[in-house]
Amino acid sequence: CVSTVEDYIKFLEALRMGELLKPETIELMLTNQLNDHQIKTYWVENYGYGLGIRCKYKDESISDFGWGGAAGAYAIVDPKYEYTAFYVASVHMVASY
Repeated sequence: CVSTVEDYIKFLEALRMGELLKPETIELMLTNQLNDHQIKTYWVENYGYGLGIRCKYKDESISDFGWGGAAGAYAIVDPKYEYTAFYVASVHMVASY
């Protein structure tokens, strides 16, 4: 999938506002799928992993979800506090011989 930063923000905002998927689908995505052993080794403390996204795990104060992507991309969506953030870095490699 290839897109622009602007379009990706629109996609994340649509997820936050519930305009893209049914509430039941979002709830399923936000349900932790990791077992107890996997939770112990998951790299993000206090979070679990749902269907393709980082989600809360037991800590009810957590209201955001999102994911980290390749090359430093990071998405945060928080319906409770009504914000969406997307960080992406452009990396250029120069080869010298």
